[in-house]
Formats: sequence, structure tokens, C-alpha cells
Amino acid sequence: MRGGSPPGRRVRAGALVVGAGLLLGGVFVGANVCSADGPPPLWTAEDLDTEVADSDNGWSLVVTANDVEIPEPLRALIEASDHEAEQFWADADQQAEALRAFLATGTARDASERFDLARSRPEFVDVCPLGDPCLVVEWRDLHRVAVLRAIGLATAGDAADASLLLRDLIRMDVAHLDSARGAFSFLVARANLQEALTQADRLALRLGQRERSAATSAALTELAQVVRAVDIEAINLQRVVITEYLFHVRALERLEGGDAELLDRVDSPRAIGWAFDRGQTLHSLNERFEARYQAAAAHDTAAALGASEDSPKQQFMWWLRNPVGKLYLDATIIDSDWKIDANLEELGRTQTRLLARPVLAQL
Repeated sequence: MRGGSPPGRRVRAGALVVGAGLLLGGVFVGANVCSADGPPPLWTAEDLDTEVADSDNGWSLVVTANDVEIPEPLRALIEASDHEAEQFWADADQQAEALRAFLATGTARDASERFDLARSRPEFVDVCPLGDPCLVVEWRDLHRVAVLRAIGLATAGDAADASLLLRDLIRMDVAHLDSARGAFSFLVARANLQEALTQADRLALRLGQRERSAATSAALTELAQVVRAVDIEAINLQRVVITEYLFHVRALERLEGGDAELLDRVDSPRAIGWAFDRGQTLHSLNERFEARYQAAAAHDTAAALGASEDSPKQQFMWWLRNPVGKLYLDATIIDSDWKIDANLEELGRTQTRLLARPVLAQL
């Protein structure tokens, strides 16, 4: 026989290849079918229990559906956080008529009424059900209407009511930050507080250039007390970490059950039994959230939200074991470009600048 290998050797070599393939396939499938024992959960829903009576809590009055659409010129007036205060009031006075017209609309009046009911209650605590954003964005819209009301009151010469409105907004925003159930709720609370402090700073500059009535001075005293009580460094994210953890634990149960929405999110096939190990995924989730909880205790906001974590997809041959679980873990890591720590520093700078305004510093 010329060239090649003897038939017996070729058969033996082929058998070795097939055997190796079957062995590798068995290892691959076995690595994903033989689920590791799942560890006990780090926390339960009882760790988030909030003892506040519904009748005392203004939260449910503002996280409801609304049809508020703020005109772009007025929205730009609110959102320009770097807007020089002197120029801001020139623009606000110029738009005073348009602002009054907007605040007189039915949707704006309804938003104002609900806000007034909420601010009259002693508590403002996020009590959203787990995994439910609870229309937090709707509160963001009402918050902007309240800020526009404060601007309108100031341009109309009612500085006392403008000061008291901002006092209540800041009180509510701080309470929201302290009770936020989840990262999204926390980020909305931070944005709202920045908005309220910025507007209070603008008001303080405006009033520093004018004579003030006794009612305005008294209202400013109350505003100053609330602003001084804001402690940016004491913000505790541990509640946020626990909420996020419980949400992800429940999501893993849905993923194991073949939830189509979650499978689409991690770009995975419908039949995932061979590719998803809930025990191993929960073990990794526990490790990540233990580190996040410690970061929250150390006031490292970005790390507490998971911004500094490595993706499990960076592991060598990550797809060999539990690929769907690792894809889900990868989806829990936030975009580090959020720069949340820088945003909190901005809150501190705005607070310091506000308290240094002569109209408040002398109170």
C-alpha cells in the first residue's frame, strides 16, 4: 500500500478523535447541567421593611401617572444648572408670562395640587415594590413643575412662598435619597435634589439684592435650616444595594424558568438548561453584592452601584461553564461613565455656595 496510514491505525485515530469530542462534550454539558448548590440569600425582603404609615407618607401621591409636558423653553430654564444666576433671572423674568400660562394649565394645576398634598405629610419614603420602578419618572416631572412654581412665585414677588416651597422640595429629596429602593430611584433623587438646591441658590442671590419682608426672612430661615441639615457624606447606599440584590435574585428565578424577556436581554436561547447554573450564578452574585455593600458603608458610591466590577466575560474560556449566568452577571454592571461620585460632589458644592450667600449666611 502506497502512502497514508494503515486502515487499522486510521480507525484507531478516528476513534480517539470521536472519543475526545464526546469527552469534551460531556465535560461541557456536565459543567452546566450539574448545578452547584446555591448559597443562602444575603438578605430578604424583611431587611427592607419600612415602618411608615401610608397616611403619613406623601410618596404615593407623586408617583402616579400624569400628562405633564413642560414646554422646551421652560424645561431649558430648569435644566441649565451651569446657568449664571444673574442671567437666569433675566431670562426667567422675560419668560414670566409664558410660565404663568403653563402653570395655569389643567395638568400643571393637577401636578401642583398633588405636590401640595404630598408636602403636607411628615414623611416622604420610597416604598416601591421590589422590581417595580413605581413611576419614579413621574415624580421627576412633578418635581420640575414644583421648581417652575418656585420660579414663578419669585418673579411675581412672593419670595416667602418660593422659599417655603424649595424648603419642602429639599426635605422631600433628602428623604427620597435616604430611602431609595434601587439605583434608578437613587439617581432620580440625586437629580431632583441638585435641581432644588440650584434653584434655592438662585433665589438666595436674587433676594440678596432686594429688601425683604419679615415673612420672607422667616421663610429663608427655615430654608437655611433644611439646607444645613443636608449631609452629602452621610448618604447611605446600603438600602439601594439590598434592593438591587433582591431584584436580581428574583430575576435569576425568572431566568431559570425560561423568561423570554430576560433571555432576550442576555441574548440567549430559549432552552438554557445546559447553559445556566443558578447555584453558581447566585454564588457569584453574592460575592459581588457583599463587596457592593461594603463599598456603600465606605461611601464609595460608584463601587456600591457596581461601576468598578470586572465582567465575568473577561475570564478565560468564560463560555465553557454557565455562560448564560455570566451574561446575566455582566448585565448587572452599570456604565462607569455615569460619574455618580462627581455628581454627588456637585451637590456638595451647590450646598456650600448656597449657604455662603449673604442672605442665608447671616441667618
